[in-house]
Amino acid sequence: MLDLAHFKNRHKGRSVAVLGGAPRLVTDLYHLPQHFDLIGVNQHALLLPLSYILFSDKPIFEIVKDHPAYKVSHFRDLSGDNLVWAGIIPNFNLSGPKAVWLADFLGYDEIRVCGMDGYATDRRYWHDQPDEMSRQNLYQRDRTIWSFLKASISDPKKVRFTCDEMQRFFDEN
Repeated sequence: MLDLAHFKNRHKGRSVAVLGGAPRLVTDLYHLPQHFDLIGVNQHALLLPLSYILFSDKPIFEIVKDHPAYKVSHFRDLSGDNLVWAGIIPNFNLSGPKAVWLADFLGYDEIRVCGMDGYATDRRYWHDQPDEMSRQNLYQRDRTIWSFLKASISDPKKVRFTCDEMQRFFDEN
């Protein structure tokens, strides 16, 4: 297993998109410049040529293990190709902020956050059925986590959300 510490600033001078699973993901991808590297969160973007996949839930490994990207997690007992131990990533209790922290650690100059809308719709993920309770139960908790992320990265100004509501929140908090 590789140690994430050896990847610090590996992608200085490049741009990346961090891809979550919110309903906006597909639309956000249409507006993404082609020169961006891609970091997938969990299994949501496996059909794309990802450079990294970050996951926090162990069962996700079975879904992502065959993808050629680097797989970044806190689980040391996994085995396979391109596994990276994420021990230095703060535990935000949410994979999206972990992936944005990873992008910052890797040295990307521009970080575009796609498919993460802070549960601003009635669906948690792009593949879910509408469920207003999902939004109501998670909205405030997740906003607190994004504020913690902002305080944990080198330059919050290089992070841009494709969701206007999330960008306003990130700028103000």
